[in-house]
Amino acid sequence: MAEPVQPQRGSILVTEPLPNLPLKGCFHYQEGYYYFRNVGNRILLGGARNTSFATENTTDTQVHPTIESALHTFLQEHFLVKGEVSISHQWSGTMGFTAGKMPVLHQPVKGLFQACGCNGMGVALTPILAKQWVNIL
Repeated sequence: MAEPVQPQRGSILVTEPLPNLPLKGCFHYQEGYYYFRNVGNRILLGGARNTSFATENTTDTQVHPTIESALHTFLQEHFLVKGEVSISHQWSGTMGFTAGKMPVLHQPVKGLFQACGCNGMGVALTPILAKQWVNIL
C-alpha cells in the first residue's frame, strides 16, 4: 500500500515590474519554506507555510491572511523594497505531501501511472518521474 498523501495549500505572488532588479535565478530560503525567482524584472515569491502550518493543511484555495502577510513581509525585509510593493498576481493551490518526504509512484490500472505526493516539488520532479516510468516500461 502506498504512503498516504496529505493536501497542503501553497501560496504564490508575483510583483509588478521592479526597476533595476538585480535578482536572477531560482532560490530557496529557510529549508525551502520560501522560494523565489525573477520573472523578467518581477519577483515570483511563494511559500511561508511554516508561519501557519495548521491553516495550510487544507484543500481551500483562498490565500490565508497570515501567509499573505508573511510573503509581503519577506519582500520588504529581504529585497529592500522601499515603500509599497504592487502585486500583479496572487494565487494558491493544493500540493500533496507524504510523511516520509518521498513521492508516491502508483499504477492503479494498466496504462495509467500516477506520481503524487511530491512534497511541494511537483513542477521539478514530475518530468523526472515520468522519464523513470518510461524507462521501466
